[in-house]
Amino acid sequence: MTRYTVECACAAYEYTRVTVEAATLDAALDAALDAAIAAAAERDDWASDNETGPIFADAATEGAWRDGNPLLPIPDRFTEAGEPSTVTIIMEGGAIHEVTFEGTPCRVLIRDYDVEGAEPEDTEPDPEGRPALTFRYGPWPDHPPDPVPELPSAPPGGG
Repeated sequence: MTRYTVECACAAYEYTRVTVEAATLDAALDAALDAAIAAAAERDDWASDNETGPIFADAATEGAWRDGNPLLPIPDRFTEAGEPSTVTIIMEGGAIHEVTFEGTPCRVLIRDYDVEGAEPEDTEPDPEGRPALTFRYGPWPDHPPDPVPELPSAPPGGG
């Protein structure tokens, strides 16, 4: 087993260093976060009027924590930001049939450069000035989201 020291933090930016033994860095991060959460719950002096975020892994190294030890890369799912959002765009016959989001809210911008037959007022120039049919999904501050038409459902992979 490899010994890891993991620095865990939360949005209040307090931290604790937890040393655990684990077969992999992912297992060490899981164990260290569990230990940090349990230790924080047992603190008698833990009082705050401020809400804080979840505890996350801020840094990790193999062995004891020492200046100069190389820090290990932390996988996204253990970081403060977490895993990035996933946007899935389902197209069939050149048309968008479904847009789904997994994770935190995100913005999706789709540009369709196949504008032949489109009315000029339905196109919008891209940053290079090329005309495109433009669709926005998600929280766009300057533009309301485009309506998503009702489409017949189909099993994944077509049908």
